[in-house]
Amino acid sequence: QLTAYYQSFRVAAIEQSRNLVMGIVLAILTFGLFLTWIIHTVLSKPFQVLINATKMVSDGDLNTRINFTRQDEFGHLSKFFNEMLTQISEHQKVLGKTNEELKQAKKDIRITAISELEKKFLTHALEQNNWNVTQAARQTARAPDPHRGSLFRRSSVALALGELAARRALRTP
Repeated sequence: QLTAYYQSFRVAAIEQSRNLVMGIVLAILTFGLFLTWIIHTVLSKPFQVLINATKMVSDGDLNTRINFTRQDEFGHLSKFFNEMLTQISEHQKVLGKTNEELKQAKKDIRITAISELEKKFLTHALEQNNWNVTQAARQTARAPDPHRGSLFRRSSVALALGELAARRALRTP
Protein backbone atom coordinates (compact mmCIF):
# COMPACT_ATOMS: atom_id res chain seq x y z
CA GLN A 1 0.00 0.00 0.00
CA LEU A 2 2.87 2.30 0.67
CA THR A 3 4.25 1.64 -2.77
CA ALA A 4 0.94 2.48 -4.37
CA TYR A 5 0.75 5.63 -2.36
CA TYR A 6 4.33 6.43 -3.24
CA GLN A 7 3.57 5.67 -6.90
CA SER A 8 0.57 8.03 -7.02
CA PHE A 9 2.56 10.67 -5.12
CA ARG A 10 5.35 10.30 -7.63
CA VAL A 11 2.97 10.63 -10.60
CA ALA A 12 1.38 13.69 -8.99
CA ALA A 13 4.80 15.23 -8.36
CA ILE A 14 5.86 14.58 -11.98
CA GLU A 15 2.62 16.02 -13.27
CA GLN A 16 3.00 19.03 -11.02
CA SER A 17 6.59 19.51 -12.24
CA ARG A 18 5.46 19.18 -15.86
CA ASN A 19 2.73 21.76 -15.27
CA LEU A 20 5.25 24.04 -13.63
CA VAL A 21 7.67 23.66 -16.55
CA MET A 22 4.83 24.24 -19.05
CA GLY A 23 3.77 27.34 -17.12
CA ILE A 24 7.33 28.66 -17.07
CA VAL A 25 7.77 27.95 -20.83
CA LEU A 26 4.44 29.63 -21.55
CA ALA A 27 5.43 32.63 -19.40
CA ILE A 28 8.81 32.86 -21.18
CA LEU A 29 7.12 32.67 -24.60
CA THR A 30 4.62 35.35 -23.60
CA PHE A 31 7.40 37.52 -22.24
CA GLY A 32 9.40 36.93 -25.44
CA LEU A 33 6.47 37.98 -27.62
CA PHE A 34 5.89 41.03 -25.44
CA LEU A 35 9.60 41.90 -25.64
CA THR A 36 9.53 41.46 -29.42
CA TRP A 37 6.54 43.79 -29.66
CA ILE A 38 8.28 46.36 -27.45
CA ILE A 39 11.47 46.21 -29.51
CA HIS A 40 9.47 46.53 -32.71
CA THR A 41 7.51 49.50 -31.38
CA VAL A 42 10.37 51.27 -29.67
CA LEU A 43 13.21 50.57 -32.11
CA SER A 44 12.10 49.22 -35.47
CA LYS A 45 9.29 51.67 -36.26
CA PRO A 46 11.42 54.79 -35.61
CA PHE A 47 14.23 53.29 -37.69
CA GLN A 48 11.76 52.55 -40.49
CA VAL A 49 10.40 56.11 -40.34
CA LEU A 50 13.95 57.46 -40.52
CA ILE A 51 14.82 55.14 -43.41
CA ASN A 52 11.69 56.19 -45.34
CA ALA A 53 12.37 59.88 -44.73
CA THR A 54 15.99 59.47 -45.86
CA LYS A 55 14.79 57.71 -49.01
CA MET A 56 12.38 60.56 -49.76
CA VAL A 57 15.17 63.11 -49.32
CA SER A 58 17.49 61.13 -51.58
CA ASP A 59 14.71 61.21 -54.19
CA GLY A 60 14.79 65.01 -54.00
CA ASP A 61 11.94 65.84 -51.61
CA LEU A 62 13.49 68.39 -49.26
CA ASN A 63 10.10 69.16 -47.68
CA THR A 64 10.11 65.83 -45.84
CA ARG A 65 10.00 66.13 -42.07
CA ILE A 66 9.93 63.58 -39.24
CA ASN A 67 7.32 64.21 -36.54
CA PHE A 68 8.66 62.59 -33.38
CA THR A 69 7.80 64.19 -30.07
CA ARG A 70 9.75 61.64 -28.10
CA GLN A 71 12.42 62.81 -25.69
CA ASP A 72 14.81 59.93 -26.37
CA GLU A 73 17.54 59.49 -28.96
CA PHE A 74 15.03 59.11 -31.80
CA GLY A 75 13.39 62.40 -30.85
CA HIS A 76 16.76 64.14 -30.90
CA LEU A 77 17.71 62.45 -34.15
CA SER A 78 14.47 63.52 -35.82
CA LYS A 79 14.96 67.09 -34.60
CA PHE A 80 18.48 67.22 -36.04
CA PHE A 81 17.28 65.56 -39.26
CA ASN A 82 14.61 68.25 -39.69
CA GLU A 83 17.10 71.05 -38.93
CA MET A 84 19.53 69.60 -41.46
CA LEU A 85 16.81 69.56 -44.13
CA THR A 86 15.87 73.15 -43.34
CA GLN A 87 19.50 74.24 -43.75
CA ILE A 88 19.84 72.29 -47.00
CA SER A 89 16.66 73.95 -48.34
CA GLU A 90 17.98 77.39 -47.42
CA HIS A 91 21.34 76.65 -49.06
CA GLN A 92 19.51 75.44 -52.18
CA LYS A 93 17.56 78.71 -52.35
CA VAL A 94 20.73 80.79 -51.94
CA LEU A 95 22.48 78.67 -54.56
CA GLY A 96 19.59 79.11 -56.99
CA LYS A 97 19.56 82.89 -56.45
CA THR A 98 23.34 83.08 -56.90
CA ASN A 99 23.06 80.99 -60.06
CA GLU A 100 20.44 83.39 -61.49
CA GLU A 101 22.66 86.38 -60.61
CA LEU A 102 25.59 84.67 -62.31
CA LYS A 103 23.51 84.07 -65.46
CA GLN A 104 22.47 87.73 -65.51
CA ALA A 105 26.07 88.89 -64.97
CA LYS A 106 27.21 86.63 -67.81
CA LYS A 107 24.51 88.09 -70.05
CA ASP A 108 25.53 91.65 -69.06
CA ILE A 109 29.18 90.88 -69.74
CA ARG A 110 28.30 89.45 -73.14
CA ILE A 111 26.26 92.57 -74.01
CA THR A 112 29.09 94.83 -72.84
CA ALA A 113 31.65 92.86 -74.84
CA ILE A 114 29.50 93.02 -77.97
CA SER A 115 28.99 96.76 -77.45
CA GLU A 116 32.75 97.28 -77.09
CA LEU A 117 33.38 95.26 -80.25
CA GLU A 118 30.80 97.32 -82.13
CA LYS A 119 32.46 100.54 -80.94
CA LYS A 120 35.87 99.30 -82.08
CA PHE A 121 34.45 98.20 -85.41
CA LEU A 122 32.71 101.54 -86.01
CA THR A 123 35.80 103.46 -84.94
CA HIS A 124 37.93 101.43 -87.33
CA ALA A 125 35.35 101.88 -90.11
CA LEU A 126 35.32 105.65 -89.49
CA GLU A 127 39.12 105.81 -89.59
CA GLN A 128 39.13 103.74 -92.80
CA ASN A 129 36.49 106.02 -94.32
CA ASN A 130 38.52 109.11 -93.33
CA TRP A 131 41.62 107.60 -94.91
CA ASN A 132 39.73 106.70 -98.13
CA VAL A 133 38.20 110.18 -98.40
CA THR A 134 41.57 111.79 -97.73
CA GLN A 135 43.22 109.64 -100.41
CA ALA A 136 40.44 110.43 -102.86
CA ALA A 137 40.77 114.13 -102.11
CA ARG A 138 44.54 114.00 -102.68
CA GLN A 139 44.17 112.17 -105.96
CA THR A 140 41.47 114.60 -107.04
CA ALA A 141 43.64 117.53 -106.13
CA ARG A 142 46.51 116.17 -108.28
CA ALA A 143 44.47 115.19 -111.32
CA PRO A 144 43.36 117.94 -113.69
CA ASP A 145 39.63 117.39 -113.84
CA PRO A 146 36.94 119.97 -114.44
CA HIS A 147 34.66 118.23 -111.95
CA ARG A 148 37.34 118.20 -109.28
CA GLY A 149 35.61 120.59 -106.91
CA SER A 150 32.37 118.67 -107.15
CA LEU A 151 34.03 115.32 -106.35
CA PHE A 152 35.85 116.85 -103.38
CA ARG A 153 32.61 118.29 -102.03
CA ARG A 154 30.89 114.91 -102.44
CA SER A 155 33.67 113.11 -100.59
CA SER A 156 33.61 115.73 -97.82
CA VAL A 157 29.84 115.30 -97.45
CA ALA A 158 30.28 111.51 -97.36
CA LEU A 159 32.98 111.90 -94.74
CA ALA A 160 30.78 114.16 -92.61
CA LEU A 161 27.80 111.78 -92.89
CA GLY A 162 30.00 108.78 -92.00
CA GLU A 163 31.39 110.59 -88.96
CA LEU A 164 27.90 111.62 -87.84
CA ALA A 165 26.57 108.05 -88.14
CA ALA A 166 29.57 106.59 -86.31
CA ARG A 167 29.32 109.11 -83.46
CA ARG A 168 25.64 108.39 -82.98
CA ALA A 169 26.31 104.66 -82.99
CA LEU A 170 29.13 105.06 -80.44
CA ARG A 171 26.85 106.97 -78.08
CA THR A 172 24.27 104.14 -77.99
CA PRO A 173 25.28 101.15 -75.86
